[in-house]
Amino acid sequence: MIVIDFPEIILDNGFHYLRDINEKQLMFHRCEDKFRWMGGGVGGGKSVAALVEALFHSWNYPNNYGFILRKTFPELRTSAFKDFYAVCPGWMIYRENHNEHWVDVLNREGFKYMYQEDGHKVPKRKQEKELLRRKGTSRIEFISFEGTLEAEKKFRSANLGWYFIEQAESASIHVYNALNQRLRRVPSGRQAWFVSNPDGRDWLWHIFHEDSPDKRANHTHIPVELHDNKALPDDYDETLKDTYSADDYERFVKGSHDVAVDAVFPEFSYTHHVIEHFDPPHEWKKAVGLDPGISNPTAWILAAKFPPPHDNIIYFYHEYQVRDKVVSQHANALLPFVTPSFECFAIDPDGKKRDRVHAETVIGEYNMLGIPFQASSNDKQAGVNRMKEYMQYDSMLEHPLTGNLGSVRFLVSDQCPLFIEQILQYRKAEQKTGRGFLNPPEGFRDFNDHLVAAARYLMVRFTRALSARSYIKGFEQPQPQRFVRRRGVSREQKKQMEIFDEDLNLNFDKLIADSHKVRKSPRVTTWLGA
Repeated sequence: MIVIDFPEIILDNGFHYLRDINEKQLMFHRCEDKFRWMGGGVGGGKSVAALVEALFHSWNYPNNYGFILRKTFPELRTSAFKDFYAVCPGWMIYRENHNEHWVDVLNREGFKYMYQEDGHKVPKRKQEKELLRRKGTSRIEFISFEGTLEAEKKFRSANLGWYFIEQAESASIHVYNALNQRLRRVPSGRQAWFVSNPDGRDWLWHIFHEDSPDKRANHTHIPVELHDNKALPDDYDETLKDTYSADDYERFVKGSHDVAVDAVFPEFSYTHHVIEHFDPPHEWKKAVGLDPGISNPTAWILAAKFPPPHDNIIYFYHEYQVRDKVVSQHANALLPFVTPSFECFAIDPDGKKRDRVHAETVIGEYNMLGIPFQASSNDKQAGVNRMKEYMQYDSMLEHPLTGNLGSVRFLVSDQCPLFIEQILQYRKAEQKTGRGFLNPPEGFRDFNDHLVAAARYLMVRFTRALSARSYIKGFEQPQPQRFVRRRGVSREQKKQMEIFDEDLNLNFDKLIADSHKVRKSPRVTTWLGA
């Protein structure tokens, strides 16, 4: 039997928690791991269990201090505050400050003084002084984690004994790391609990789930389903079936991790798209897509086309994502992979923006190092649409590796885990409140999407729409308007066109030769200066 040695907790619905506790809640309280995640459908009693655990730690450790967190303060007011007061016995609350969002609760020593030694009969000032001396209260503070990284400084001054994140799918690994740095209070249990609805293979799944290759020690996942909570009305399940779509029912009721909310690529699956790694042969046509950054990571990804008759199937086989390095270091990492079979070097079009003082560009920097990047399209909808087209499953398409009917045109090596994770977590932009009767904006969330961005640039330049009969030569062979004259072709334009052979393919030897010229003499003007 679970041991929680403060008086019985009676919930608002009349249920005695310790008497009517369900199996999953009991499993949660008995678990001794430092980090526990109750993930699953709505109505499973997850939040109640975590709040009782918070009270248990506040009761057993003198002068304990913990956080209850949600993304925003409005969410805290409508759920966490309300749930806390529904669970916490009234006698346990000693004082509270709603403006500053904290509650002081009596712990074991405080209860002994107040109710067994008649401490409640003495004047308030003397009472508070004695409770302070005995460390007879513990503080619970309600915190939001919405905002910038700078806002995380509010965690850095805390000395926590525990914390609990409600709807933890809306948090991130960065919030988790920031809080763990403060989990150092002595004496205390130094534990953390997470409650969430499944949101695909998100950060919680990666560090908690049994099927995750990145599961961490001392992290326990307790799956919860609707039927685990016996206190719900009999017709609640039927009501949810009538309310939710099939995907939402699987996620919110069944607790499925195969469905992510607002996922941009719901068609992507490990079954159809992820294959065992192999290095493509040197003669296959290849491409690289790059999303540059400094404080943000620089990310590039390599892809190859299968040879005919499967040349409309693309295979992503190598990923790279590193922050806080310069162009030359990223180029040195990429150059060993570059061979004459590379026919596409796609980069974020922002890379052609010139420095106002020196007129240098990121593209120019890579060009001088021997990598001939060209600006791709930054139309996110176009890039996302092209990726989604190639991800579609075609039951009549022959698989290029097995020869069986039924395949996709977008294959990814199992040695590209970051790319796979970013595809699964790529989200539509969050809809603002007050837009309930308006069409949601056609946008995408800019968070942890650097490899996806690199893939978008690559796909637009390296592939064509499946219904198209040919590439658009004007795009594959860019000719800046400032080089075009009314009569004939300018000298600069001729130099730019020299990098193409008779078949309009990039002349790789010419590119390398020109890059060496630029290195040796800043006076040499080649197509690289464009």
